[in-house]
Amino acid sequence: MKKLVALFLAAAMLLSCALAETAEEPADEAAVQNGVYNITNATGATVADVILTDNVTGSSIAISREGGLKDGESMDVSFCIPAGEDGHHRLTLQYTVETGENQYTVYSFTTLSIEEVGITLLAADAMTGATPIAFTGALESQDGYYVLLNTTGATVSDVILTDNVTGSRIAISREGGLKDGESMDIGFSIPADEDGHHRLTLQYTVETGENQYTVYSFTTLSIEEATIELLSPDAITGATPIRFVVDEK
Repeated sequence: MKKLVALFLAAAMLLSCALAETAEEPADEAAVQNGVYNITNATGATVADVILTDNVTGSSIAISREGGLKDGESMDVSFCIPAGEDGHHRLTLQYTVETGENQYTVYSFTTLSIEEVGITLLAADAMTGATPIAFTGALESQDGYYVLLNTTGATVSDVILTDNVTGSRIAISREGGLKDGESMDIGFSIPADEDGHHRLTLQYTVETGENQYTVYSFTTLSIEEATIELLSPDAITGATPIRFVVDEK
């Protein structure tokens, strides 16, 4: 499977939003465009994974769940880009269907726009031409958006957000890691009628030496919009490895 993996429970709603660009100023809700996709499997088989790739930057996020996405099941995923950039035909959606024992078929749709829409992954006999999907409706959610600032003094190799209620999680990394002083935006969504207070665990891995890593966790992250510093060891107070940045504007 791919390097980036998110494990889902059947009833969980999970939206993932990742930007691989660095930013000098923290982003806010108006600073990103968020594409939200409700993906339903109608292939007649199990979908092993789904990948969204930014056609401009090459950033990608891969989502799967233990046992795969069964026929008739659905899941939600999202992808963010900066607000000033063109979202038209911005993404490639790729998914892998289990067609037999240790046999897989990969399908792609290369002109997905940044929008809020439902997508049906079609069975082979339902496809028209080279288009393996059909568009349907969208759904409501409450979304957490986080700007992560790396001030650890080292490289952060990956970041994981885990839903403390469902166990769903999404792991985000980028080639070469998140360097000290760089930032990235991520998001996580849950159904609109569920409690977002202390809903998530934020976990990140710091490269502390050659083939040496230290994992830090913050277990009471709420569904909110926040800028978060990943702290260096000498800046950590107690068991809290992060600091929330207050916008003084």
